Amino acid sequence: LGLLAQADAVVLVTRLDPPGLRLTRQYQAALADAGVPADAVAVVANRYGQSGLVPWKKAEEALRTTVRAWLPDDPG
Repeated sequence: LGLLAQADAVVLVTRLDPPGLRLTRQYQAALADAGVPADAVAVVANRYGQSGLVPWKKAEEALRTTVRAWLPDDPG
């Protein structure tokens, strides 16, 4: 994690399901503990649009941050 503290940007890619959000919160906390500024961390939602995912507004509330990009679910 030491190198991440020196990075200009860190991207966390997550699914918007409960386990994914829980892990992302843990990663955010670990990055903060390592000295990575919160504004350097960008959260990206992967496979957005699948059924069973947490709605985006609730996901942002749970993560306490804005999701900066949305990667749609496109299996084809």
